Amino acid sequence: MSADNRTITVQLRRGMKWSDGAPFTADDIIFWYEDIYSNKEIQPASLPDLVINGKPITVEKVDNETVRFVSPEPNPLLIEIMASPISDLGATFRQPLGRGGPYAPKRYLSKFHAKYVGKDAADNLARQANQNGWVANIKLKMEWRSNLDLPVVYPWVVKTPATDPTSMVLERNPYSIWVDTDGNQLPYIGTIRKVNVQSTDVIALKTTAGELDFMELQYTPAQLPVLVQNADRGNYKVYLDPQQAGVGIALNLAYDEDPVLGELYRDADFRRALSMGIDRGQVNEVFFLGTEIPSSLVPTPDNKYYPGDEWRDKWAKLDVAAANALLDKIGLTQKDSAGFRLRKDGKRLTLTFMAVDRLVNQAQLGEMVKGFWQEIGVDLTVEAANTAIAQQRIQANQAQMTVNNAGSDEPYLSIGFHTPIGGGFSAIMGVPYGQWINSQGRQGKEPFAELKAAQALLDKGKLAATAEERIKIGKELIVMAADNVFGIGLVTGELTAGIRIAKNTMGNIPARFLNTNVLLTPVTAMAQTYYFK
Repeated sequence: MSADNRTITVQLRRGMKWSDGAPFTADDIIFWYEDIYSNKEIQPASLPDLVINGKPITVEKVDNETVRFVSPEPNPLLIEIMASPISDLGATFRQPLGRGGPYAPKRYLSKFHAKYVGKDAADNLARQANQNGWVANIKLKMEWRSNLDLPVVYPWVVKTPATDPTSMVLERNPYSIWVDTDGNQLPYIGTIRKVNVQSTDVIALKTTAGELDFMELQYTPAQLPVLVQNADRGNYKVYLDPQQAGVGIALNLAYDEDPVLGELYRDADFRRALSMGIDRGQVNEVFFLGTEIPSSLVPTPDNKYYPGDEWRDKWAKLDVAAANALLDKIGLTQKDSAGFRLRKDGKRLTLTFMAVDRLVNQAQLGEMVKGFWQEIGVDLTVEAANTAIAQQRIQANQAQMTVNNAGSDEPYLSIGFHTPIGGGFSAIMGVPYGQWINSQGRQGKEPFAELKAAQALLDKGKLAATAEERIKIGKELIVMAADNVFGIGLVTGELTAGIRIAKNTMGNIPARFLNTNVLLTPVTAMAQTYYFK
């Protein structure tokens, strides 16, 4: 990194190869930057990670093994963004979205790119693949989970795609760049089979029956007693990994399918009332075995961005009277014969909770929240959705709320919990708002003032010259999110996603590590080094 924090020069590993044996060179980075990321048909808007203070970051080729990332202004966080597997520079798993980078196999993908073969030829190849145009086709080709022909630089390569109804199989990459301290090529484990199942309950059943060697992130806390009781029978050990973020109810602040509800979701007092209408102590006992910290959208006290107990509790304590007073204040004073409040158009105030099988038993949690909100005159419908349908609804701006990770343990890298520019389930915060921010106002919908102020704080923090100043601004951002209840935090702590098992026959399994979204745990545990004894 240059002394002025504007330039990062990257020296590639000499002799590095793609999984098909082709050399990995600077051209693969420039191809991604110029022909994937900078192609407005593939990626219409700029990515937050490649913008500083509204100005684009550029990538230059120095020679076959050297590239240079150049920022128009000092950008001290860029090297951390490049290192994080959750950022758009580090998250190659996002390439099918036209986002992840910063490299792509030019020799392979250029065969399907209109710039290299002509639009007619590229479109013809797309028709042969049953895709609507060359852009859709090239995104499909970048899907490493299903395209077995795609060269990768992962430790393993896919042999049976994730689209297989029974299992996904990965085998050791013969050109893997990883080695142990004795010079032996990693990974140690040659074949991985990921079994497709219908629910987290099936995962738990297979675990207790001894059918799984390793599993993490997908267990719910309610399953922990059964996992512990059956550890000897299944010949595995249970590990608990702490985390500094939490779980909560993510809200769609840009919802407009029903304009009356959309107006309410954008009213901070309405969101505060919903938050104060929830008994987090009961949620903690029923769904997290009482192990968590009831909390708003703030990280745990041991996190460097923790703003203090005041903000952990702000709008996050059960107070039915105060919640009712806020709902009265915003004009929701009329009720029907069942005691539910009436909207300004005279209809019953009914919200919709999208329950997805992840993180916690969301269907049961939704029913519990329904009971809580009935006490403040708000009706709730709980609708089950699988992950694929949930993602479709989120991207179409149709979902109102769902359970997701709440808050962030690193607001500058895991950016979708305080500002509407995240991906995956975090995108529910406001897809059109994210489009507006990322396109500098050319697309999407302009966010309301508080969200724009939050984005301004994020941008300001990225420019901070010192870590101390950056942490101070990060705390301000978290306080803003908690005060405005951009999402309804429920709990933070040990078990929100930190239950892990490994067979006793496996070695190099860490006893404990920080479970963090920003590092895509267990990536930091170097699974390449796991082995069977």
